[in-house]
Order: sequence, then structure tokens, then C-alpha cells
Amino acid sequence: MNSPAAPTRLLALVAIFWQFTLLGWQAFGGPPAHIALFQRTFVNQQAWLSDQQFGHYLLISQILPGPARPAHNWFF
Repeated sequence: MNSPAAPTRLLALVAIFWQFTLLGWQAFGGPPAHIALFQRTFVNQQAWLSDQQFGHYLLISQILPGPARPAHNWFF
């Protein structure tokens, strides 16, 4: 069951966990600030998403009912 990709996948999961932990610690200012932090982190720094993908996910999260922050977390 141990494949060569297993350590890489584990490192990727740890990196994702760590990024969301950091965002949780520094995310003050409500949804507009969270959106800016998400874009800076996921598009500019980590390059996990393109600007177009980020825009699509942001659009989808805006049409979901409820608070903006939890809706964004589902997609990012």
C-alpha cells in the first residue's frame, strides 16, 4: 500500500492544513478581508488556483445561502 506518491501526498496535505491554520490565526476583518487573504495565499503565493478559478469559486460561494466565510471555505 506504500506507493512512491504517498510521501508527496502526505506533504501536500500537511501544507494545505498548515495554510488553513495560518489563515485561521490571522483572518480578522470579516469576509472582505478573508477573500483578500485567500486570493493572496492560494493564487499569488501558493499558485494552487488561477485567477479565473478563484473568481469562479468566489462567484459560486456568493450565491450560496448563509455567512460568506463558511461558504468560501467549502470551495477553497
